[in-house]
Amino acid sequence: MIINNPGEKQPDQPIMKPLRKSSLNAAIVIGLVSLAANAQSPGDTKATSAGLYVTVSQNEVYIIQGDKQLDLKVGEAAFAGVDTLKQLDEVPGFLNWPCGGSGADDSEMVPTYPLDSLPPGNRVEEVVRRFFEGPEIPAPSPAWLNGESHGSFPADEINRFSTDAYWYLSGETTAKMETLRPKVLLISLYPATQQVIVDQNHYQELLDLYGDEDIPVTFVFNEENVVPISSFGKNADLQQVADLFFEKGITIADVPMWYAGDRQFEASAVDLEQVFEIPAIEDIDPSRLAALVADLQANGFTKKPINVALMSQNNSMVADEGEKIRAAQSIGMDSIPIVFFNYSENSHKKRCGLAMPQISAGGGIGEGGVAAAVASAGAGVTPAESLLAQEKLASGN
Repeated sequence: MIINNPGEKQPDQPIMKPLRKSSLNAAIVIGLVSLAANAQSPGDTKATSAGLYVTVSQNEVYIIQGDKQLDLKVGEAAFAGVDTLKQLDEVPGFLNWPCGGSGADDSEMVPTYPLDSLPPGNRVEEVVRRFFEGPEIPAPSPAWLNGESHGSFPADEINRFSTDAYWYLSGETTAKMETLRPKVLLISLYPATQQVIVDQNHYQELLDLYGDEDIPVTFVFNEENVVPISSFGKNADLQQVADLFFEKGITIADVPMWYAGDRQFEASAVDLEQVFEIPAIEDIDPSRLAALVADLQANGFTKKPINVALMSQNNSMVADEGEKIRAAQSIGMDSIPIVFFNYSENSHKKRCGLAMPQISAGGGIGEGGVAAAVASAGAGVTPAESLLAQEKLASGN
């Protein structure tokens, strides 16, 4: 996400098309800092240019611009501007604002417990039970991208929660990016739908890697309004996802590594054109089009998917690389990977940790709660699917 210099023509501008309005009137908060906002923090390291400022609190972050890549670890910061990508010597003080003072609204964080306090046997089930019934989560929070985990668990404990449900799909990526993927299994928990999802994209390869040894696991504890993309069934589309976010505040779960081929689903160029104003092929500079086609033929979408930002401030969607979408269609590529990023008044709070639920998963969204709202959108989620985790715990299977 780069801020363009005023008046400077970029090779491929973001494309935006307003969607249907709803009653939601929220202020959008994104990671773009202006000089005026920073001027309110005397004594802090100053922002001298408009652009994207980022710091890392728990995980490792990879920022890519052209052929340049920065690997940021905990405590480091970077700046991305037009034709600029650099690591900062100091972390600007203004980057800590969400977790201090009124920015966090004094939100109560979920209680924690040490994993080694759990009794031996069925520890995965106990982690699930404590989160859904408490909620409580194990501490400390591991940096998954650095290869850290909550702990290691035998396969038979994990297999009890193994289903076909998923919150992302892995696609082709570069060999370099694939080597960055940690050899740690992700298990994602959803209080909204009472689901426990084992990452089937990489579970088998980790079983093969560790053999009879326990498998390191990082649990992903989702907020009460987050659902997996598989809850939408096989016919998920952009409009469904957008409508639920704008009207109900329901979001789909983030992918672990979008820069390594992960995506929530795929769409055709025709589907994208129904939502976004994709430039006509004759409006694309011929040399630019030739470069895009050559890159797609050589690499496909292995470098990155199409990023779609949902913004609650004006109920709009923004997609990057419209020219690349048209170029892909021109050479017969009709399956385009999509990753969503959600921006709302609560976006800045995510880096502060998991907050205590303000409402139950069955209320506050409308009759029947989040799961019912997703189902009513035509997603085809059955009670058996959305309550699968609870049923497994109750039956002991």
